Amino acid sequence: MRKPELLPHETERLTSLFRYNLLDTYQETEFDEIVAIAARLFGVEIALISLVDDNRQWFKAKIGLAVCETSRDISFCGHALHSDDIFEVPDALVDERFSDNPLVINKPNIRFYAGQPIQAEDGYKLGTLCLLDSRPRSLTPIERDLLKMLARIVERLIISRHEFKKKEEKIQLLAEQIKSLEHSNSMKAQLLSKLFHDLKSPLVNRRAAMERLKVQISEINDSTESISEVFTGFNRMEEKILQSLEKAIQDLQTQSVVMEPFAVESITDYILLWCQDPAQQKDIQLHFDLEAGLQALGNLDLVRIVLRKLAINAIKYCRRGDTVTLFSHRYKQYVELGVEDTGLGIKPETLEQIRNHIYQQSLPSRTANGTITGLGLYETYLNQMGTSLEIESSWAEGSIFSFRLLVVS
Repeated sequence: MRKPELLPHETERLTSLFRYNLLDTYQETEFDEIVAIAARLFGVEIALISLVDDNRQWFKAKIGLAVCETSRDISFCGHALHSDDIFEVPDALVDERFSDNPLVINKPNIRFYAGQPIQAEDGYKLGTLCLLDSRPRSLTPIERDLLKMLARIVERLIISRHEFKKKEEKIQLLAEQIKSLEHSNSMKAQLLSKLFHDLKSPLVNRRAAMERLKVQISEINDSTESISEVFTGFNRMEEKILQSLEKAIQDLQTQSVVMEPFAVESITDYILLWCQDPAQQKDIQLHFDLEAGLQALGNLDLVRIVLRKLAINAIKYCRRGDTVTLFSHRYKQYVELGVEDTGLGIKPETLEQIRNHIYQQSLPSRTANGTITGLGLYETYLNQMGTSLEIESSWAEGSIFSFRLLVVS
């Protein structure tokens, strides 16, 4: 028995074969019908659409044969791949290449074989459309033409199937992008709502300060100190509003998150801008423990927003005199950023609920009695940067909310 030799460009041929994603797929009616037609048209016991990979021939469609594959070493189709024309064996028993082949001396006792190679668009041979019978015979010229026609139909079917699958994938991708866009727009709407909520209370406070100033002006002559206080507050608020609106506009215009290196220490001024006043009002100590010189890979705007939310949350649920610390330090190949507080902490059962929700993009935040309300928007932002929120907490002792980004050396 002579084993079929490998083709000169076998690696490229296999690459072409694997690209069509046909191997080990389910039966498909179109292919099954072709082998059924071939068996009846040529009056043979077995008809196959055979695909030859590196060590076997696998049958995409078959009639008259129970097995789904055989070894390439004993295959007739392995020999057929070396020709562009039909490879025909009228009587395998008297052909020295196949006379002692297991498929000849044992079932299915092949005597006759005729296989027309099936080519990919790039010209590489994928396998064959082949006919087999236990009786010796030869194809007539008309039968040879018909076998070639059927093989060309198989080729077109394979190519059409591949193109259809690619279009299906594009449609699926488009559907996912539309879904992602809808989700993104929903997140952006939530962001704007959240920003307006965050701005509302300080504006009301400043309005009250203005009213007090009006009364003071009417009662005393020297109101310079009060006026200075109010205008300082409004200047801070103006900067907050501008930054918030810029972020909202950017989010509405940008569909993807841009990841760039940023200096971690640059976060300080932004956090102070948002958190210094509420911390002072509650007599909470606001500390910064940022390792010098660290650079992280992420989206600076989203990092600022998440850390602001965590810091504001910590201040909200701290008691007078507690401490809130914004920290960053290097951990292996990551920069760990987060907020630690000495506040109320989170009850164990509530912490478990939070951890169970963290992968559902509906992560809750705590309330004063340890119940939960939404932090999901901010977890989504972290997910967009390839990270997620980690939480450690002890009831009545404090909490640590953190996440990790890749360090930039």
